[in-house]
Amino acid sequence: MILYPLYAQKNQVKLSVGLKSYAELVVGPQPPVRPPVPLPNLKLISGSERNFRVALNTDLFYRDLRAIAQPLLLNKELGSDGRKVMLKDLDLYGNGELLMVKVVTTGDLEGTFYLTCRPAFNPQTNVFSVEDVDFEMQTKSLLLTSADWFLHGTIRNTIKEKLNMDLTQRVTQAREMAGKAMAKVSLAENVFLNGSVKTLKLNDVMVQKDKISIQVYAEGETAVVFH
Repeated sequence: MILYPLYAQKNQVKLSVGLKSYAELVVGPQPPVRPPVPLPNLKLISGSERNFRVALNTDLFYRDLRAIAQPLLLNKELGSDGRKVMLKDLDLYGNGELLMVKVVTTGDLEGTFYLTCRPAFNPQTNVFSVEDVDFEMQTKSLLLTSADWFLHGTIRNTIKEKLNMDLTQRVTQAREMAGKAMAKVSLAENVFLNGSVKTLKLNDVMVQKDKISIQVYAEGETAVVFH
C-alpha cells in the first residue's frame, strides 16, 4: 500500500492511496477459504496515479469442455474416400503446453487415437478455441502405414470446429465482479475507495493438469472519496 502526500486547497483535503494486489477469479468448483494475511507496510511516495491493473483468472475445466464437446462429436459419422468412422468416446487432458484429445472410433477404423492442439483465446471476440490440431506423432506414424485416409480426413477440422466456446458471459462476469469489488470500498470511517474497470486485456493461456487458465488484465481508475 502506498500513500501520496496530502494536498489542501479551498477548504478541501485531497488524499491519494495506492494498493497493489492480485485478485484471482475461479469459474468452477469453489476453492478452499484461505486465511487472511496482514496488509503490507504503508509507504509514502511522491506523485499521483489513479490507474490500476488487476489480474483475473478464468478457469476452463476439462470436464466442462468434455460436456460441451461430447454431444457435438460422439456418435457422429466422419467420412473420407468412401469410408466412415464413428466417434464412441472422447477425452481431454493437458500435456505440457498442449491440449491432448483422445478419441475412440468404430466403423471402418476401430481403435484409440490421440491428437494435439494449442488452446487460444481471442480477447476481441471472447472466443476460446483450439489451433494447430494434428495427430500425435506415434498416432500419425501408425496411420501413415495403416489408414492414411483417416489421417487426412475431416476429424481434425471437426474437432477444431466443435471445441470452441464463447466466453463473453464469463468475461463480463469477471469484469462486473472486479468492478463491484472496487466500488465504494470502506478504508476508514467516512473514507471510501471508488474504482471502475475501463478495459480488459489478454495476458496468457496456461494449460494445467485439470484445466486451462486464461489470465486477463483488468485496467481502470480509482479515487478516494470522503463522506
